[in-house]
Formats: sequence, C-alpha cells, structure tokens
Amino acid sequence: MPAHRFPHQSLQELIAEIFAAAACERHEASVVADHLIQANLTGHDSHGVIRTPIYVRWLNEGKVRANQRLTVIFENDAVAVVDGHMGLGQSISEQAMTLGIQKTKKSGAAIIAIRNCGRRGKRCQEP
Repeated sequence: MPAHRFPHQSLQELIAEIFAAAACERHEASVVADHLIQANLTGHDSHGVIRTPIYVRWLNEGKVRANQRLTVIFENDAVAVVDGHMGLGQSISEQAMTLGIQKTKKSGAAIIAIRNCGRRGKRCQEP
C-alpha cells in the first residue's frame, strides 16, 4: 500500500495555484509549493502544506510580500549581506543560494546573510 493517497505532484500543482492566486508569480508560487511539499515528504509536516493558509493570510495582511527580489547591501568576493524586502522565505532563500553559488564558483566559499525576509510573519532578524 503506498504511503501517499494521491501523487504529490498533484498537491504541488494545487498549492502553486493557491500562491499564484495570492499574487505570486508562477515561479515563486512553484518554489514555495515545492518547499512545502518537500517538508511533508521528509516528515516535517509542521513546515509543510499546513502552512499554506497562514502564508496566504500574511500575504493578504502585508506581513510578507510576493515577488520580491534581493537587494545587495554589502558584498565582496565571498560574502554578501542582502535584503529580502519581506519576501517569502522560500523565494528569497533561493535567490540568496544562487548568489552564494556564484560567489563560491569565483572564490571557493561564500557566506550570504539575509535580512528582512518572511518568517512567521516577522522579519528574519527578529527573534
């Protein structure tokens, strides 16, 4: 008997559609949905699709913002401090990871610090 009642791809598509309807660009909606689904598939249900309603509420309340792009505040060859403009953590983290990979290819290592990204409706820098 399979562990899942239906293919996770169907749920990923549904969650992505929900985020797209909440004003997220398609790519961002897909990234957020994928992260939520992967959390469930790896047994971290508290960080999975159960978070969808609260994230949509935060988007509607302006606690997090859809479609934000990183701004680099400081950088050198191996380090960057970036601002996420209260964007969804999954999307901002993907952008930061891309920057980190670019820096690693150039310098062999990288550290990326993110400020002002969505996490529990608060800023990342808050406890």
